[in-house]
Amino acid sequence: MSRPDGIPVATEPAFDRHVVTEYSDIVAFLASQNVKVVLFNLPYFDPPQEAPDGSFYPEDQPSRVAAFNRDLAEVAKNERGRVTLVDLNGELCPQGRFQTVVDGVVARWPDGIHATPAGGQWLQPWLLPRVAVLGLEERAAVTR
Repeated sequence: MSRPDGIPVATEPAFDRHVVTEYSDIVAFLASQNVKVVLFNLPYFDPPQEAPDGSFYPEDQPSRVAAFNRDLAEVAKNERGRVTLVDLNGELCPQGRFQTVVDGVVARWPDGIHATPAGGQWLQPWLLPRVAVLGLEERAAVTR
């Protein structure tokens, strides 16, 4: 099954192949420019708006987020040395499901998608050192 534009529907094997191919092509292009790539997987969503039948919209389903994150993990595995995958989902959803409050901090807005300013501040000590180390490693490799 495909959309009218020919792109497969999410959570189907053809869509997984499409996502992996698209991201792999992006990584290959950036690598050709000597750029290291950092990918962040998606945290689970919990938007307050439901579909008319009361279900999640397809793009908000945890199974779709999990499938996308598996696709990113495959890209990172296939592109070792060129891609680092940061587990944002594991940090913002430490119990394997959407959470508004993490470690006592209101980390997500009521829209169920975005991080709050407090959530961003809470993430900084975890996130920034990881990215900084990657930059320092790259700088050291270039100067060798």
